[in-house]
Amino acid sequence: MISIQLLILILINTIFFLVLLLNSILSNEVSKYQSIVKADTAILGIAFTQYAVTFVLENSDVLEKDSTEFAQQLRYVDWILTTPLLLYTYWKLAEVEGYNGDFGLLVIADIFMIVCGIFAEVIFQNKPIAIWFYILGCLAFVVIIIKIIDIMNFFSKSKMSSRKNLGWFFIFGWLIYPIGYFFNDNIKYILYSIGDFINKGVYSLFLYDIL
Repeated sequence: MISIQLLILILINTIFFLVLLLNSILSNEVSKYQSIVKADTAILGIAFTQYAVTFVLENSDVLEKDSTEFAQQLRYVDWILTTPLLLYTYWKLAEVEGYNGDFGLLVIADIFMIVCGIFAEVIFQNKPIAIWFYILGCLAFVVIIIKIIDIMNFFSKSKMSSRKNLGWFFIFGWLIYPIGYFFNDNIKYILYSIGDFINKGVYSLFLYDIL
C-alpha cells in the first residue's frame, strides 16, 4: 500500500519545484533551465496525483479487485507520461551546454519500452507470451542506456562531473524495474514504489542542486 509518508515527500518535492517555477515566471526571469524546471514540476505533480489516487482507493471500498494489481495499472499511466519527461530533463541539461544528440530516439525507445511493459504485466500477465514483451522492453532499455551513456560522455569531456553522475539514475535507478518484474506482486509493488521515489523524488533534488 502507498504510505502517507511517501505521499508527503512527493508533495513537498512538487511544491518546491512549483515555487521555483512560479518565482521564475513572476520575476520574468528567462533561464535556460526553465523548461527543465517545468518538466520536473510536471513529473512530480503526475507522480503525486497517481500516488494520491492509489492511496484513496486503497483505503476505500471502491476497489473490488486486488488493489496491488490496480496500482500497477495506474503506475503505467504515470510512467508513459513521466519517463519521457525525465529523459527530457537530462537531455536538455546537455543540450543547453552544446550537446547535439537526437532526443527523438530516446522518446521512441522509452515509449516502446513502456508499451511492452503494459503488454507483459497488464494485458498478458502470467501468460507465456508476456516474457517476449519483457525481452523487447529490455532491448528498448538498452537503447536508452546507450543514449544516456553518450550524454554522460559529453559531460565527461566538458568536465561536468555532477551532471554526468545524474545519468546513473537512468542506468541503475531504472534497472530496479526489469529486476522487480520477476518478484511476486507484493515485493514488486514495494520495489517499484522505491524505484519511483528514487528516480523522481531523489533525482529531482540532485537536479535542483545542479541547476
